[in-house]
Amino acid sequence: HEQGKSKKASLPSKLVPSTESKLELLHMDLCRPMRVTSINGTKYILVIVDDYSRYTWVYFLRTKDDAPDMIIDFVNQVQRNLKAKILIIQYDNGTKFKNEKLRAFYAKLGIVHKTLISRTPQQNGVVERQNQTLIVAARIMLIFSKAPKFLWVEAIATACFRQMHSIVHTRHNKTPYELIQGRKPNVQYFHVFGSICYLKNDCDDLGKMKLKADIDSSEDSQSVPSKSDLDNLFCPLCEEYYATSSQEVFDNFASNTLDNENTSSSSSIVFEQDDAPQ
Repeated sequence: HEQGKSKKASLPSKLVPSTESKLELLHMDLCRPMRVTSINGTKYILVIVDDYSRYTWVYFLRTKDDAPDMIIDFVNQVQRNLKAKILIIQYDNGTKFKNEKLRAFYAKLGIVHKTLISRTPQQNGVVERQNQTLIVAARIMLIFSKAPKFLWVEAIATACFRQMHSIVHTRHNKTPYELIQGRKPNVQYFHVFGSICYLKNDCDDLGKMKLKADIDSSEDSQSVPSKSDLDNLFCPLCEEYYATSSQEVFDNFASNTLDNENTSSSSSIVFEQDDAPQ
């Protein structure tokens, strides 16, 4: 009787902040392969979140075997650029992170690496919530831009970049970019995803009356993805984290967003309190 009713116990929320500076703790996750290969041949998404600022980096890989080298390059670059030291890296117990090359690299730099219980994404809630936010944003962008499915990498990268420059962190009242870089972001050059792009003509025989820029306004209806196509595209990620379809994740996210807008007088985009560093 109990075997049929058994389910996982909920994990308690942390009551006190765990980090007080950038790069003190990083959360990492390598998502399941996407069902559609990107225009550059990638299928995997490596998501890295700074616990203090919630600044997020996304990298796209051809195979999961590329993850160790990508992580090593990232660690070296981010410590040098931000002039800060990574103290702890936390990720799930997946085989892609159980790598002797990574262990030796962490030991050399004095970085502590923590692994979580297998099949318990709730323990890595910081990066899981960020994954959900990116999935929903990318899905919306592909729908309204009518872009082909293989541009999912561009949609996710754009969504992440914009969120880091515009979302306000409730605990610090600053954007993740400002917390990690120490200066306010410039958003004047932002454009709507899928906007018309003009390709400048710079050929040698460009006459005075020839067009200085080209635009291809033709639309291939065969490449415009339906909602069902996008549900299928993001299905592996939603099944991994939420045991549901991407459409249901989208509907729940939209419903929660609408509730927040109805109960808040602020027009700023903010992290929910549960998403603030704990």
